[in-house]
Amino acid sequence: MTKSVRLYYFFLLLMILIRVAGIERIRGMIPGILPGYPMGWMGILTAPFFHADYAHLFSNIIPLIVLGWIGFQISGRQFWFVLGGIWFLGGLGVYFLARPVWHIGASSWVYGLIAYLFFLGIFSRNQRSFLLSLAIAILYGGSVIGLFPTEGRISWESHLYSALAGIAMAWYFRKSHLPVSAHSDSEDEEFYSEESPETESPILYHEDWDEQHRG
Repeated sequence: MTKSVRLYYFFLLLMILIRVAGIERIRGMIPGILPGYPMGWMGILTAPFFHADYAHLFSNIIPLIVLGWIGFQISGRQFWFVLGGIWFLGGLGVYFLARPVWHIGASSWVYGLIAYLFFLGIFSRNQRSFLLSLAIAILYGGSVIGLFPTEGRISWESHLYSALAGIAMAWYFRKSHLPVSAHSDSEDEEFYSEESPETESPILYHEDWDEQHRG
């Protein structure tokens, strides 16, 4: 396992540790994105690391293990730029366009990476990439429902804007990703395949958060 992949998995471990330690209960923490509030944008940095409960946490961790693994094998170190673009652009979309409630959870990454991997295969226009897109569609096609406002406490905005960011990343890097074939042990050349799991990104209303963490 390369240093890049280990660092990525450390991020996922950090999500678990934050939940176990209850760090979001410490006063002064900015747990998520709060649209429309002057300092609410700071949650862009922290939102993916906070989750409403363990079910929410692991419904994101499991697909992120798979999607991140595939992403690094296809794009190598370039994958960090992809993840950063999804993280930042998706977060900005939530801050400026979403409902004024707390938006938390790493499902923004999940939807962004699904969109990136699916559309990268389409934009690249080669057989192996198309097969990757087909596999992603089969494994995660059901996630499309999460892009629409089907439940009030689910941050469908995080899903939607992160997916759009993932599409933008796929278009931008469409000609520079590594081919999905041949194995390599070097830091710069990494390759793999696919697998499955789930998603979801709840939101916490401002009042709910205050009640839960008051005193």
